[in-house]
Amino acid sequence: MKKATKITAEEFHPVSCIGHPDEGKTLCVEKKTSDHELVQSHDQLQKIMDQSLDVICTINEQGSFVKLGAASKVTWGYLSEELIGKQCIDLVHEEDREKTRLAFLSIINGSETNHFENRCTKKTGELVFITWSATWDNDDKIMYCVARDTTAIKKAEKKIREERMLLRSLMNILPINVYTKDLQERKTLSNRADYEYSGFTSEASVLGKSDFDLFDKESAERTHLEDQLVLTKGERIIGKEEQHIRKDGSRTWFFISKIPLLNEEKEIIGLMGISYDITKRKETEETIRIAKERYDVVVKATNEAVWDWDILTGRLYWGENYRTLFGFNPDQVISLESWSKQVHPDDVERVSKSVINAVRSPEVLQWEEEYRFIKSDGSVAYVLDRGFVIRNAGGEPSRMIGAMQDVTQKILAEVAIKELNVKLNRRAEELAASNDELEQFAYVASHDLQEPLRMISSFLQLLQKKYDTLLDETATQYIGQAVSGAERMKRLIMDLLEYSRVGTSRDKRTMTDMNAVMKQVMQIFANKINDTSAIVKVPVLPPMSVNKMQITQLFQNLVGNAFKYNHADKPAIEIGFEDKKSVWQFYIKDNGIGINPKYFEKVFIIFQRLHTRNEFSGTGIGLAICKKIVERHGGTIWVESAEGKGSTFYFTIKK
Repeated sequence: MKKATKITAEEFHPVSCIGHPDEGKTLCVEKKTSDHELVQSHDQLQKIMDQSLDVICTINEQGSFVKLGAASKVTWGYLSEELIGKQCIDLVHEEDREKTRLAFLSIINGSETNHFENRCTKKTGELVFITWSATWDNDDKIMYCVARDTTAIKKAEKKIREERMLLRSLMNILPINVYTKDLQERKTLSNRADYEYSGFTSEASVLGKSDFDLFDKESAERTHLEDQLVLTKGERIIGKEEQHIRKDGSRTWFFISKIPLLNEEKEIIGLMGISYDITKRKETEETIRIAKERYDVVVKATNEAVWDWDILTGRLYWGENYRTLFGFNPDQVISLESWSKQVHPDDVERVSKSVINAVRSPEVLQWEEEYRFIKSDGSVAYVLDRGFVIRNAGGEPSRMIGAMQDVTQKILAEVAIKELNVKLNRRAEELAASNDELEQFAYVASHDLQEPLRMISSFLQLLQKKYDTLLDETATQYIGQAVSGAERMKRLIMDLLEYSRVGTSRDKRTMTDMNAVMKQVMQIFANKINDTSAIVKVPVLPPMSVNKMQITQLFQNLVGNAFKYNHADKPAIEIGFEDKKSVWQFYIKDNGIGINPKYFEKVFIIFQRLHTRNEFSGTGIGLAICKKIVERHGGTIWVESAEGKGSTFYFTIKK
């Protein structure tokens, strides 16, 4: 409110002026000396005060109302007559009374106010906000005031503030970047996601900054070009994907939209932008792309026809190998019914029921069937079809994905193998019968041949004894060779007999004390050990499930060979074993003459000898017997050696 002033003129007495500062009005009433004129002037003043929407009033030095306009009824709920003479401070809310008193005193002391706010209580008890404009007339000792009810404005301002706070809160909890820029591309608003992405902890840290301050030069130049399109041409950028490089070098993909901000005159005053991080989506897309490439390669490499059945729509999609394997066009979407028409009539009912049962059973995830499939050329292929059922959280099926493999060659091969196995089993039975007959024949023949040999040897010896004095040296030599040949023949027959016994023996394997076996073998060679001062090392052996008679013969033959083929002054023989999980592995090591590696296989063949009879006696059957014994115990036998460096015979026995 403008300060009331006194106006003096020759023809006028002083006048008092009041008015409202917002309306730009001044009321001047000439002071009349006459009572009539004064009353008339006061009436006019009251009418003007009553017409105002604001409360126009005067307050005396004691703080009481002197005059009030009719607006007091609307503003405070009181008629003007009810308030005249009342203390204005009584209307003020008790929390605002102290500041109101101080403002009152300040105005009386010469200060004027155009905007003082406090809260008043209406007659109904309702709280209202009042804005005061006031000035003090020191001559009249009167304060001229205008009081305006600003409650509606305050409520509107409060609502705007609350809405702004709500909007800002929503912006700050959004996982997307929201910002505004001015015409110089400087940020004027930045939500939490936006300024934290820029590496700051508060909005104030980024306000006034451009993208050149926040990002690398390349990214900033790109966004600058985009911003200029929006700010200068008013273009809208919606849904653009681009990559940003932050100051720390990290790269991020964003989905960006920008629109111009306009004032009331439709002039561009800035822009608003939103963006959100799609880095994970881009990485996922790249992963899917790579996986699809690998999948396509695998599908081609595996030579299977991949299919995808959309259960909800009934459509069935096929991969490229559907053409390669079966001659059908994979680009043609078909239904399950059209697929079933290609299934062999003898298999279609079984396979169809199998598919339906797999789909309808919530616990079933995988399906597999073998059946015959009719190719486009009418030929029949045997196929192995596998599928995986995809279900929702409730167990309802939505898709089934699988692959169909042509196994025709495999099926035909299995049929051929079965037929071959039948033939082989029949042949094996025939061979087994033949072997049994041969072994029995060898046993009988070798046994029956011993008697004639004994007679020949006996008669030759009698002939030599009776006619010894009549025979010359040559005859004696011939008889000696004949006797020696008979003895060798006898040993050969005995070895053949022993060899055949290994094949025909039905003795079962029993748990055997191997230490007792080795003791028996050592007793057989006791004289040999003493005569040659041999060193024989034998470990403590665990009990084993073996044929005792055969295992004794095995060790006897191998230890015997270690002595026979040994020219050392002091033979050294070492026997050892090792637990190999499913087998026992033994070795018999000597320091004898050794064996040339090219004969490693030959030594185990029957009748095969590496030395003459003059060098070493024997029939060439001993190691063949060893091999047969080991094989009957589910093992193998081999030798490691070098000429002049001794030999080590290894063999295994199945547990």
